Amino acid sequence: MKKKIKKTKKQVNILIIIISIIIFLIILLFTFFKLSKIQIKNYINISKQPNSIVTQKSFVITNESGSIKKEIPINPASVGDIKFESPVNVTPRPTFTHVIKIIQNEEADKDNNFNYLFKAINSKDEIYKIEIDAAKFLYDSGRAVFIDARSRVEYNESHIKGSISIPTNATPEEINDLKNKLKGKILVTYCHGIGCHLSDKVAYKLFDMGYRNIAIFFGGWNKWNEYNYPVEK
Repeated sequence: MKKKIKKTKKQVNILIIIISIIIFLIILLFTFFKLSKIQIKNYINISKQPNSIVTQKSFVITNESGSIKKEIPINPASVGDIKFESPVNVTPRPTFTHVIKIIQNEEADKDNNFNYLFKAINSKDEIYKIEIDAAKFLYDSGRAVFIDARSRVEYNESHIKGSISIPTNATPEEINDLKNKLKGKILVTYCHGIGCHLSDKVAYKLFDMGYRNIAIFFGGWNKWNEYNYPVEK
C-alpha cells in the first residue's frame, strides 16, 4: 500500500513538472507573438508615411512634389548629415539702420530733394535704389556717370546718352581702365528694368573695388525710354 502511494506521488510530481513546462512555453510563445505584432505594426505605420520609403538599410525621403529625393542610412547618427539637392536661399534681413535710411530716402524723394545721393555709403546695403526722378536729377547734375550693365551688344545698339558699358563679366582690369571717368562721380548702374539684377551685380562689384558713391536705377533702360529721355546709338 505504501509503495502504491509513493508511486502515485511520484507520478503527480512529474505531471506538475510537465504542466509547468507547458505553461512556461505558452507564456514564452505569447510574449514572442506580442513583440512580433508590435514590430509589424510599427513597420506598417512607417511605410504609410507619404514622404518616406523604408528599405532594409535606409530611408528614402522626398518632398511633396517628389522632385527632391534623399536616401539616408537607418543609423540615427547619419541624420544630422542630411543635405537636400536643392538648397534654400536665405535672404538676409536688412538692419534697423538700413530700414531707417530707406524711409528717409523715400521721404526725400517725395520732396524732390535728392541731395542725399551725393553722400558716400559705407556698405552694400546702403547703395541707393533710385527711381526715374532721382535718376534724371543725377543725370542733369553733371556729377553722375551712368553705367550700362547690359551686354556690350545691347549697349552698342542703344544706351542712355553719355553712359559707359560695364557688363557683369567685366574684369577688374577693364574697370580700372575707366577709373578716370569714374573718379569723383556718382556711379549710377542700370540694366533692362524692374526684375533685372545685372545693375545690382555691377554696383556690388564697384563697391568691392573701393567706390563709395553708387546708386542703382532699378527702372533702367525701359523706364528711361518710356520718358523719352536722351539716348544714343
